[in-house]
Amino acid sequence: FCLSPRGFADWNVRTYEAMVAGCIPVIVSDDAQLPLSDVVDWSRISIRIREARVQNIYEVLSRVTAAEVGEMRRSIKAALLNLTYPHIDKRGLLVRHAED
Repeated sequence: FCLSPRGFADWNVRTYEAMVAGCIPVIVSDDAQLPLSDVVDWSRISIRIREARVQNIYEVLSRVTAAEVGEMRRSIKAALLNLTYPHIDKRGLLVRHAED
């Protein structure tokens, strides 16, 4: 898990960076408007915690099962296809991610 606390805007880059790093983002915000919600089901790839409940973060995260973590990580990989710019590899071929 990686924390993604509320920033100055509705969306912050920490959520994306957490996903690229292989973490499940834990969004601490009461009113974050997440991008591309028409194609990305954020409830499948992140955990949201209200700001008033942040002191209960350990309790919330300890209830997430290993199976749920695995499913969220698989869903994050799929979601990154919609959130990441394509990349041209050394051979000049278009790939979805730089590590492909």
